[in-house]
Amino acid sequence: HIFRHSYDYELAPDRVKSLKQKILTNWRYIERDLDIFIDFLQGAMKD
Repeated sequence: HIFRHSYDYELAPDRVKSLKQKILTNWRYIERDLDIFIDFLQGAMKD
Protein backbone atom coordinates (compact mmCIF):
# COMPACT_ATOMS: atom_id res chain seq x y z
CA HIS A 1 0.00 0.00 0.00
CA ILE A 2 2.66 2.53 1.00
CA PHE A 3 4.92 1.68 -1.94
CA ARG A 4 2.10 2.01 -4.43
CA HIS A 5 1.28 5.51 -3.17
CA SER A 6 4.79 6.77 -2.52
CA TYR A 7 5.08 7.96 -6.13
CA ASP A 8 1.68 9.62 -6.25
CA TYR A 9 3.10 13.03 -7.14
CA GLU A 10 4.63 14.71 -10.16
CA LEU A 11 8.21 15.88 -10.42
CA ALA A 12 8.94 19.45 -11.47
CA PRO A 13 11.10 19.15 -14.61
CA ASP A 14 12.99 22.40 -13.88
CA ARG A 15 13.80 21.23 -10.35
CA VAL A 16 15.03 17.84 -11.60
CA LYS A 17 17.18 19.54 -14.22
CA SER A 18 18.67 21.85 -11.58
CA LEU A 19 19.44 18.96 -9.23
CA LYS A 20 20.99 16.97 -12.08
CA GLN A 21 23.29 19.87 -12.91
CA LYS A 22 24.35 20.22 -9.27
CA ILE A 23 25.17 16.51 -9.10
CA LEU A 24 27.18 16.62 -12.32
CA THR A 25 29.04 19.75 -11.23
CA ASN A 26 29.95 18.25 -7.85
CA TRP A 27 30.38 14.61 -8.86
CA ARG A 28 34.08 14.50 -7.92
CA TYR A 29 33.22 15.51 -4.35
CA ILE A 30 30.36 13.02 -4.16
CA GLU A 31 32.60 10.24 -5.45
CA ARG A 32 35.34 11.17 -2.97
CA ASP A 33 32.90 11.15 -0.06
CA LEU A 34 31.49 7.79 -1.15
CA ASP A 35 35.01 6.34 -1.33
CA ILE A 36 35.73 7.62 2.20
CA PHE A 37 32.49 6.07 3.44
CA ILE A 38 33.25 2.75 1.75
CA ASP A 39 36.72 2.72 3.35
CA PHE A 40 35.11 3.41 6.73
CA LEU A 41 32.63 0.56 6.30
CA GLN A 42 35.33 -1.86 5.20
CA GLY A 43 37.42 -0.90 8.23
CA ALA A 44 34.47 -1.38 10.55
CA MET A 45 33.85 -4.85 9.12
CA LYS A 46 37.42 -5.87 9.95
CA ASP A 47 37.06 -4.97 13.64
